[in-house]
Amino acid sequence: MISPFKTAATLVALAFLAGCGQASPAATALPPVASEEPPAATAVLPQTTPEPTAPAGIALQITYTCNDGYIISAGDTKILIDVLYRETYIGCKSDEAELAAMTSAQPPFDGAGLILITHTHADHFDAQIVGAYLQNNPRAVLVTSDLVVDQLRKQFEAFDQVQKRVRSVPIPDEAPVQMTVQDIDLELVSAPADVPNLGFVIRIGGLTLFHTGDSDFTPGITTRFQSYRLPDKQIDLAFVPWWYLGQESIHHLVEDGIRAKNYVPMHFVTRELPGVSKAVLAYYPQAIVFRTEMQTWVFGDPAPADAPPVATAVPR
Repeated sequence: MISPFKTAATLVALAFLAGCGQASPAATALPPVASEEPPAATAVLPQTTPEPTAPAGIALQITYTCNDGYIISAGDTKILIDVLYRETYIGCKSDEAELAAMTSAQPPFDGAGLILITHTHADHFDAQIVGAYLQNNPRAVLVTSDLVVDQLRKQFEAFDQVQKRVRSVPIPDEAPVQMTVQDIDLELVSAPADVPNLGFVIRIGGLTLFHTGDSDFTPGITTRFQSYRLPDKQIDLAFVPWWYLGQESIHHLVEDGIRAKNYVPMHFVTRELPGVSKAVLAYYPQAIVFRTEMQTWVFGDPAPADAPPVATAVPR
């Protein structure tokens, strides 16, 4: 017997996806622009504290920038994932003050030891911003695909000044590529989209994270994730495209292919939040939904529901 709850949730998700004819970089229907104002700017936290929690004294802090971009820090360790770009076709746009902070490696973008970029799309990577950031933060190391590095080399004139801190990795075909950079353990996997796309398994602050980039949901993605043994890695938090959670027909991607303890939906902007959160939370009520750009959440922290976002950057 089909659950009335699941039927209703399925109709919500399918109607939501069918309402838009625009395709994402991963050939996925994007959510329509929501007409109502988004809810209060607070993260939807899990009903219980995630396990395992970060080791005592080391809080894992995550700041959502926009789209698939996150600043992740634990103690003195900071990572930027798909953060350094100018604007996107879905509505993320940095003002001049924020662009200046990125290129000059100023707060909240300062002090990152590791920059990760999943693929070449302009809503994840800008060669001029990435190059300038590397120049102005001499401790930062970039890890990305050889395709991203090729663009950086061609488009950033001072590439020779930063190339020693650039790690170029071919898109893995079968086994993950493992490396340790700035004392951070990484595994790089292929998570195909309409362009070659890297997924990153990251171990930081005693926790295991997985960021899919713009991974698609074409046949074989679940099998590919399983071949990398992602379900066996005890992933504490996975950042996935929101439709992985909001569309029941592809839940196998997360339930069989990733099997994380907690999920963060991504690839949307604040104005799309009402529809995205409705679709996602219908199936995954403990999903961690960031409600506004530049909002910060501490892993496992049962912050009050009405807590305001942390002021970590110049407002957009």
